[in-house]
Amino acid sequence: MGIQKDTIPASAILKTIMEMQMDSVLIIDTCGNIIMANDIFKDWTGKHIEELPTPLKGILTISINLYPSQQGSKIFTMDGYKYVIHTKYIIAEQVHFGFVVYLLNVTSQDILESKLSQYIERENMLADELNALQKSEAKIKNMVSKSKAMEKILEIVYKIAGFDTNVLILGETGVGKSLVAKTIHQLSRRAKYPLIEISCGSISENLLESELFGYLPGAFTGANKKGKRGLIECAEGSTLFLDEVAELPMHLQVKLLDVIQNRRIKKIGANEFIPVNIRLITATNKDLGKMVDDGAFREDLFYRINVMPIHIPPLRERKEDIPALMDKFIEDLGLKCSHTKILSPDVKKRLLTYDWPGNIRELENVLERAFITSSGTIINKDSLPDYINDNQNIRPKSYEDNIIIKAPMPLKLAREILEKKLFRLTFQQVKSTVEVGQMLGVDQSTASRKIRKYLNTSL
Repeated sequence: MGIQKDTIPASAILKTIMEMQMDSVLIIDTCGNIIMANDIFKDWTGKHIEELPTPLKGILTISINLYPSQQGSKIFTMDGYKYVIHTKYIIAEQVHFGFVVYLLNVTSQDILESKLSQYIERENMLADELNALQKSEAKIKNMVSKSKAMEKILEIVYKIAGFDTNVLILGETGVGKSLVAKTIHQLSRRAKYPLIEISCGSISENLLESELFGYLPGAFTGANKKGKRGLIECAEGSTLFLDEVAELPMHLQVKLLDVIQNRRIKKIGANEFIPVNIRLITATNKDLGKMVDDGAFREDLFYRINVMPIHIPPLRERKEDIPALMDKFIEDLGLKCSHTKILSPDVKKRLLTYDWPGNIRELENVLERAFITSSGTIINKDSLPDYINDNQNIRPKSYEDNIIIKAPMPLKLAREILEKKLFRLTFQQVKSTVEVGQMLGVDQSTASRKIRKYLNTSL
């Protein structure tokens, strides 16, 4: 015969239920006396609330005093642990006898939540890093690197992008100096700001200082009444790219040196300096070392900008890159013009055997013209310039045969005479500043400026 439910003492049932709890449980009367507590609560057992630790005592006292208007849960910290306390009234036949109190230790839960939060934060950081890496890879794909020389350059670009080291990019006109500078900036922590770029050879000496350093209102005749911010100031927090840095006049070389050394600028007409935070990248197709020897470029500035030199070889020395460059330019043109064209095998052969004195820029211009002028979907040799079809490359070894010197003259005058004759002769042959630049190995802006100077013509 089993035990009848009426014969089990209620106190035994209550005690058993309390001991089965995973948290502290106690029962108190309306006077604050502890009537019963489970073993988990044994460290705080007592007969009165006054014997309990202060935070718990205070919360229970409040619960009693607020009866019957409030009951529920509260959070408190005791002995370095975080608890949630639940209070529930004991009411029978509308008479209040006391409280059942649950004391839950949620410290471990908080630790888990904290770790989870840390993991989520780290996951978000990794996602951001992956996204940035994917963007960086997409940007650096613009640099074709099939040759060992370009692969080595890309390795250097990756290594130095994260540092604010001054970079000097060297190479002939059109080899991609600007693209390397842009890639370094895009891979740097300054990429959130736009790259500020200026070609020092494309702006007259009189205007270059105001473009770089800016000026105050009324600084000189014809100045903007509101003044002007210079490009160096506009590059605050970003990267300043000075292309054709060899064209800087001497007095601006002094001012640029002060920018690098002291991280400050002085506007035209100003008496005070403005601090600037920029990263400097420069580029040139000139031999700066020789210019230093000739007194045309400051030695101290040369060493300041030449901290991390990157020399980009001409396209004729890395012809492994030409097929990939051709494919890239034709693909880009197809996307731009919304129709696809391909190069015939004969055209590819002709483009591979040409020496490209204008380098990548010349190759891109030739392909763009061929893409536009070709009538079908296949680009054949009829769309190429005559000088490429004839393959009349002027090799470096034959340059001296075209120059005849009959008597000594000042070097500066000789340079000016030769430059004048070269630009006049080339412009008479091609009638295009783009092609003049390609044939003489200078950019279009320089070609345009020199033609205006020597031919007295507006372009």
